Amino acid sequence: MKLKFITPKPNLAKTIDQWITPAFPSWFKDIKVPHDEAVKEGMMTARHCPAFVKLFKNAHVLRAPEEISLHCQSNHDIGSKNPNPFQQVKIGMFDFEHQMGKEWAKHISIKMDIAGVFVPEESVSPMFFDPMYHLDKKTPLTTMTGVWPMHPDLYTHLAINMMAQRDCFDDGGYLHIKCGTPLAYLYWPEGKPTIETEVMSEEEYKQKHHYVRNHFIGDFITKEKELANAI
Repeated sequence: MKLKFITPKPNLAKTIDQWITPAFPSWFKDIKVPHDEAVKEGMMTARHCPAFVKLFKNAHVLRAPEEISLHCQSNHDIGSKNPNPFQQVKIGMFDFEHQMGKEWAKHISIKMDIAGVFVPEESVSPMFFDPMYHLDKKTPLTTMTGVWPMHPDLYTHLAINMMAQRDCFDDGGYLHIKCGTPLAYLYWPEGKPTIETEVMSEEEYKQKHHYVRNHFIGDFITKEKELANAI
């Protein structure tokens, strides 16, 4: 399958192979037990496990496309300081208690919007996971698991929802994320697609793709049903 990444930011398109990368972690590649030895000694490793192999083979790692400095205020509102001049990533947040219930009030919401959309040639529903197998390189934030429905005529911009505790930030309330840091796994159940890029002007992008809502309403579900019934 092919899909197109459309963005008004030329640098995101130019560097896409640097911030959307294969998911195999280095430690997985370094496990090299000869087959005869593995059979003789009963040495089963992660490389013998279909669950690991399938996950890494069919996933991308979404990495920070630029340096990001998050700032957690005393009321736990999240913002960013000294944004990169490319302005490729926008930082926002949700009200967890309002949207998910009081049990979630202890968590801090962080939403990273990357300036671009994926437009698939056919419907597909990849999944976001925390990049837990890149523990030596990931942030102290936790990426929230979720499904990202895509349709050729109905799609949303690339956004990564994360949660944090106050101790993820330093005494001044900052968390600095280096360019290239793993942010999420994007798992494709039917196999990784071929990704092409297209750069649009800011004006054209806003006209065609900048319909984004930051609160939960039924618009996407309703529209998805309309499209499905039209096929």
